[in-house]
This record gives sequence, structure tokens and C-alpha cells, in this order.
Amino acid sequence: MTELSIRFTAESADSPLRAAFFRPDTGVSTEPAPFAPPLDDAALKEIRWYLETFSLWPTGPDYARAARIESQLEEWGRALRDAVLTSREAVRIWQQFLDADGERQITIDATDPRVLRLPWELLADDAGHLFAQSVSIRRRLQK
Repeated sequence: MTELSIRFTAESADSPLRAAFFRPDTGVSTEPAPFAPPLDDAALKEIRWYLETFSLWPTGPDYARAARIESQLEEWGRALRDAVLTSREAVRIWQQFLDADGERQITIDATDPRVLRLPWELLADDAGHLFAQSVSIRRRLQK
């Protein structure tokens, strides 16, 4: 299996987040770069409502809200991708990972829960969501 680890660090709960790519199979990595979460609390609240409430009890008045959220899912996934692809080296490692044959997995390694609350399963590129391209997502809290 080909793995891409995106490692997120922060010196403290109030300090800025940084992200670096690491390919365990090749040992290639990038320098940590600033990471700004692209989804605000309002977007996360909408995603949560869609997945946890609407999916269990869809009702007529909620269809328009659900359709609006559905239309934004790929955009939010591309925003997550763009937030971590901040250097040429990161883009190169990302593309090599996507071009790899066989099973592929992205591991979100974080020391900060602010990163793990983001909907990484929505990651998308111009071809659509990565899960539709047989890329799995794993989250791991580092201590």
C-alpha cells in the first residue's frame, strides 16, 4: 500500500498549525509549512447537520438546505487539498502519491485536535473526491 502522511504540528494549543508531507515508502518529506484550516465553524456545522441529522431523518423543508450542502462538498474537499499544497515539493509528492498503483492511503497525523475535526474524507482534486478514486483516509492523534 502506498501511504502519504500529512503531519500537522503546533507548539501549543494557541500557536499556528504547520503541515508537512511524508512518504514512508520513499522517505521523502517536505519542510513544515503554515496551515490555515479552510473550513470555518459554520461550514463544519453544516456538514455535521447533513451527516448526522438530515441523513437519518430527511424531511421536505430540509431538502433545499441538503442540496446546497451537497453542492459544496467537492469545493470544500478541494479547499482542504489546497490548504496543504502550499509548495512545489508538496504538489510533486501529492501527484506522485495519486499516480501510484494499488491501494493508497492518506494518514492525517496530528498533535492538535483542531486538525482532526476537519472532514478529511472530503478531500478532492479536479477529478472529484479521492474516496471515489480508491484513496482511504486514516486519522492518527500523535502525543
